[in-house]
Amino acid sequence: MSSGPVLSLVGQGVGLWLRRICDRLDALDLDLQGSGLALLGGRLEGAQLRASGVVFQHLALAEVALASGPVELNVGAMLKGQPLQLRERFRVKGQVLFTAEGLNQSLANGPWRQFSDGLAQQLLGCQRLGAYGLENNQLVLIGAHGGRQACDLRAEAGQLWLQGLAVPLDSAIQIERVSINGDRLRLEGSSLVSAAGGAAG
Repeated sequence: MSSGPVLSLVGQGVGLWLRRICDRLDALDLDLQGSGLALLGGRLEGAQLRASGVVFQHLALAEVALASGPVELNVGAMLKGQPLQLRERFRVKGQVLFTAEGLNQSLANGPWRQFSDGLAQQLLGCQRLGAYGLENNQLVLIGAHGGRQACDLRAEAGQLWLQGLAVPLDSAIQIERVSINGDRLRLEGSSLVSAAGGAAG
């Protein structure tokens, strides 16, 4: 990582911005690339981050690893003590890791709850889903009053599909690969991050 007071300031600003747009962020390791001169002009050459214990847009993520290309920043505002401001949206690529506990925490909220219960009604014949499980390299649906079904989970055309139904993700997110290893679900893909913070719609 390049060193210098401007890069250090930007690093602090990026870290604070990430904590602001996340509901929870337990640990963060951030690596920024760029020269002091480029940063004074508002251009960060790239960034890599690793984080754990993340809750973002109601999704509970055990681990996150992302990398970005160039990022355009309003460094002048930061030098005046203002929060980080993005001048343009940018793309990040990487992967996120779910545990069964994180899946159940995520899918108990808002539109995820509705999606989960819809799955239970269609696939298990009950009104409410009890839990998701990650067993034997498979995603398993567990009904609220019994009943279990292992499900097909795949990435196709940028979307995540569960038993032929599209999982309701932000339209800026493109899923490229999905895998389950033991009790860990890994999604790989990319997303556009908007100037307002978070995924771009």
